Amino acid sequence: YLMSGSSDKTIKMWDLRQLICVKTLTNNGYQEFVNCMAFTEDSYLASGLGSGLIKIWDLDSEEVINRLVGHTAVVLGLTLTSDGRMVSGSLDKTTRIWAPSSGSCLQIIEGCGSRALAVTPDNRLVCGMPDYSLQVRDLN
Repeated sequence: YLMSGSSDKTIKMWDLRQLICVKTLTNNGYQEFVNCMAFTEDSYLASGLGSGLIKIWDLDSEEVINRLVGHTAVVLGLTLTSDGRMVSGSLDKTTRIWAPSSGSCLQIIEGCGSRALAVTPDNRLVCGMPDYSLQVRDLN
């Protein structure tokens, strides 16, 4: 399956064999763009929204099971570390490290708000910066 999120404020699950949409998740009344997504370690789907909110979805029940609150601007990047922590980047100029199952913010990294995030297998965070440079930070 392929997941897509967009400015129509939905998340869609696509069957790539049949080339059809098999599921559509709506934001339950929230009128927000879905800017980025990532699967959590336990196969839930995280979506980063325009308000700064991150929603964790159970795709089987199609319900939001957790909300990660902390960013004050649009979330543009989501990724996971090798030990299951979630990393989010926002236009609020912060990157946040989360425990997705509890919704707890474990760390806030100032000045590394990013449109592009990646985590290496040895848990180094790579942030794409607005000036087109990269910042690398150790998350261990």
